[in-house]
Amino acid sequence: MNNYARNLLALAVASTPFSYVQAEAEPQLLMLEEIVVTARKRDELMQDIPLAVTAMNGDQLDTQGLFSLQDFGKGAIPTLRVQEFPNNPSTLVVSIRGIGQTDAGQVTREAGVGIYVDGVYLGRSQGLGAELADIQSVEVLRGPQGTLFGRNAVGGAVSFTTRAPSGELGLEQTIGAGSDGYVKALTRLSLPEVAGVSAKIDYMQNQRDGWVDNSAPGEEDYGAYDRDGYRVSLSWDAADTLNVRYAYDDSSVGATQNYNQIISDPFFFNGGNTETTRQEQTRFAMPLQASTTDQTGHALIAAWDVSDELTIKSISSYRELDEQSYTNYGGSFGVGLLIDSKVEQSQLSQEIQFIGTALDNSIDYAAGVYYYEEDVREDYVDEGFLIPDPTGALASALGLSHQGNSSFVSAEDYYSAIGMAGVTRIPAPITNIFTNYFTTGMIDPTLSSRRIVEASSQSMAAFGQLTWTPMILDERLHLTFGLRYTEDEKSGVRLLNNGAEDGQTFALQTSSVDPGFTAAYDFSDSGSVYFRYGTAYKAGGTNLRSSTFASYGKESLESYELGLKSGFLDRRVQLNTALFTSTYSDRQIDFSHPTDITISETINASNEIDIYGFEMDLQAVLVEGLTANLSYVYLGKDNPTQSDTFFSGGAQTNFEMTQLPRHAGSLSLDYAFPSFALGDLDAHLDIVSADKSFSTPLNYSNGNTDYTLVNARLTLSNIELGDSGSLKLAAWVHNLTDKEYVTYSSTDTSGSFNAPRMTGLELTYLY
Repeated sequence: MNNYARNLLALAVASTPFSYVQAEAEPQLLMLEEIVVTARKRDELMQDIPLAVTAMNGDQLDTQGLFSLQDFGKGAIPTLRVQEFPNNPSTLVVSIRGIGQTDAGQVTREAGVGIYVDGVYLGRSQGLGAELADIQSVEVLRGPQGTLFGRNAVGGAVSFTTRAPSGELGLEQTIGAGSDGYVKALTRLSLPEVAGVSAKIDYMQNQRDGWVDNSAPGEEDYGAYDRDGYRVSLSWDAADTLNVRYAYDDSSVGATQNYNQIISDPFFFNGGNTETTRQEQTRFAMPLQASTTDQTGHALIAAWDVSDELTIKSISSYRELDEQSYTNYGGSFGVGLLIDSKVEQSQLSQEIQFIGTALDNSIDYAAGVYYYEEDVREDYVDEGFLIPDPTGALASALGLSHQGNSSFVSAEDYYSAIGMAGVTRIPAPITNIFTNYFTTGMIDPTLSSRRIVEASSQSMAAFGQLTWTPMILDERLHLTFGLRYTEDEKSGVRLLNNGAEDGQTFALQTSSVDPGFTAAYDFSDSGSVYFRYGTAYKAGGTNLRSSTFASYGKESLESYELGLKSGFLDRRVQLNTALFTSTYSDRQIDFSHPTDITISETINASNEIDIYGFEMDLQAVLVEGLTANLSYVYLGKDNPTQSDTFFSGGAQTNFEMTQLPRHAGSLSLDYAFPSFALGDLDAHLDIVSADKSFSTPLNYSNGNTDYTLVNARLTLSNIELGDSGSLKLAAWVHNLTDKEYVTYSSTDTSGSFNAPRMTGLELTYLY
């Protein structure tokens, strides 16, 4: 455990309930806010449900600058790991308790953590980096959610809830600016109710310049982004017992990938020099443009209170996504592989829920049916290569472009130069493009392969869960039983670049029955213990980067958990803990060929993997106005070697668990200064820390390095403007100490670093 994690634990010990000082203030000023969650499909207090869940409200999210799922990559919730996919920063790799996925860019596979917005499941990892306007709350459900959130939730679920229209006129307008060309604009407009219909419009836009300068004139810099999106929400009280909500969202993200640089240089690509610190300029002149992700969505949510004991809820959704990725890995190899890919996806989902009580409120239940279908196409092409060419001899010989000390060889130009224009290309046999160039001085044309995949999937499920409070033990015992049946069907085809089928297809059907059981006991009015058992599964699929288009089977997780939820000192202190162990069966493992990075395969692990851990969340009002939040997670594993049936003749190989730091933690302090004439002053400080972890399953010595980040924000609010509203002014800094660490490393020789320190100011007008 690193020193920072020790410090976090030391602070936890020093901040036990018995160390808090009684301040002479009104009691309500020394109480923690009660948090309402919908983890079990109904509104409940977070402290009342026997489930490991972390929740944050809209004010907490704004204070910590968490406006998208991507922002949680900073580590605000230690057990939730969010990592940008190296090909496109808008594609996210998400895991909870070390369970997630590796190759998130594959459209023929599923995620290991379910992501929901207002109950709508987001089917692709592409586009998860988009902004989310006016989030009311976020809930992170830790551990397998096999009964109520069943679809592909072996690791857990992340559920965002947006703010509903209020029916009253209101405006919130924020403008901001910061370092590295950062600009932000946020508009939240609520309109008065008309004929029972309330409306709300949200718009958010932010952008920043790249922080790694591209030495190629006119080309994009690395690390730049431009995100914008809007959402229109309508709410109609059709009757006293019926509410209908409709929402349309439209978002666009333009971003360049993180710069992939040399960490070690055993092959002398960089003259034997290593780049173990974050680089500010590219080694070569890089052809680079921004990747773009556009998505739209419709959601229709209807809730009918049939009686005081039953509510029927319908969640209907249709979404479309279009993404164009441009990737250049020229910073990490002497021959840089340039990749273009285009993803088109549409999804339709429908869920019906029955939520109610029975037997004089001794039973709470939630049941329903779920349907999901998806069509997706990916067009993937190796666009060309960036080759060291200091004298320009290669460019001169082939009539190609030359910049600085390198030449860009596009696939089509190269084929034209050697008389192979229009050649039909398929995924290449195993060949080392780097060795091929350095030994022969030429590029094997079959290596610039175009892969077009079209796939479709359907998922159907029926689920039910009930909680029974028997008339014994003063009604302090609560027993929960749940069950879900899920069936997934998938099919697809791989096409050649001329549109013809190459004879490679796949079709598979997987299903699962996932039970759940929880026993909880309230040992006091503010404390309970629980035991939870649950399972979940993730459907099988196929690897579109495979040379054989081979399919793989489903994976599943079985988990046991002991939890404590407690409150002390009249709700001034809250301590929640969870101790868990999970068995991971048939894990889907992605890995690239050791000598050809253009080919990867997926296998199901032949041996079970055990993951175990301890989680702690401590919240406390230390003195009047000062609140502390401390979270810590320990993760361990028993990860046996697995048989590598593709590239090592069945040899036992060590495939690491990814995004699984042994120790991770976060500490935040919020202080509200005594009010004064000008307004209200609030200060926020948060520290996040994590041990090293691995980005990919192969056991490289390098990986994501350990880190500790410090962020701060100072806000002056309620600056009154009379009848014209009020103002709020905030100053913030991310990565205060300008910490450098590796955020993604797929080999021992290369990796991407985190962004440098950012500072900014925001001005908000409220009416």
